[in-house]
Amino acid sequence: MKPVAGLHHVTAIAGPAQDNLDFYAGILGMSLVKKSVNQDDPGTYHLFYADAEGHPGTDLTFFPWDQAAPSVPGHGLASEVALAVPPDTLKWWAERLNRYGTPLGAIETRFGEKALPLTDPHGLKVALVESAAPRGRAFTPSASSPVAAEHQVRGLHGARIRERGLSPTAAFLTEVMGFRAEHQQEMRSRVEASGHHPTPVIDRFWFKSVYFTEPGGVLFELATEGPGFSVDEHPAHLGESLVLPPWLEPERRRIEAVLPPLSPPRPAPVVRR
Repeated sequence: MKPVAGLHHVTAIAGPAQDNLDFYAGILGMSLVKKSVNQDDPGTYHLFYADAEGHPGTDLTFFPWDQAAPSVPGHGLASEVALAVPPDTLKWWAERLNRYGTPLGAIETRFGEKALPLTDPHGLKVALVESAAPRGRAFTPSASSPVAAEHQVRGLHGARIRERGLSPTAAFLTEVMGFRAEHQQEMRSRVEASGHHPTPVIDRFWFKSVYFTEPGGVLFELATEGPGFSVDEHPAHLGESLVLPPWLEPERRRIEAVLPPLSPPRPAPVVRR
């Protein structure tokens, strides 16, 4: 069986889109590689942040729902997303994030790697983790990022999930998913055979997805690596305009009328008195 290649992307819910853009592109310096909409709720943005070319495994995405109530920590939820940064850069990152008033925890060691916990503007727990390599994935630095290439976020490092009990999820990941796993149709069949209920394969245009909940209740997504973000935009101009999948293109005028305007990232350092 073809193995899973690792994390493809992580998706979270955010508050106002401009705040989200200011933080992830303006402060963390990630590239906005796709500005689209939630395909199930086209009046909401779907913003994709990654490296300059949008390689799978570097991609953190958000649905900005202004009116969503703050999340409540609990079991069956993802509790933190970790982003890889180069070795010996956490002190630099702590100084940068402090200048912008980002809530920070103390640098800690996790499985032999240093990590800096922080909270984004809408309450998402994030950790920057010093990692020698972006977990075997390609990485292309961005020349337009406000963060110099030697400090840039390299991609996804991992995600933490909170479970009531460890054993069912651990067994599912190792015995059902293999956790090296990903040939999508075969993997979907294995998930279904284990008594879970995956969705059909859903065409997201830039990749294809299958969704299901693991035993602890966390929503998982199996996503293919291709065709990728450059299928409908030139690689040098990713994220510069609103891109819609072909089946939503006829509704462009209506969709654009309800989306809030987005300006280039404009984070302001905190003035301390």
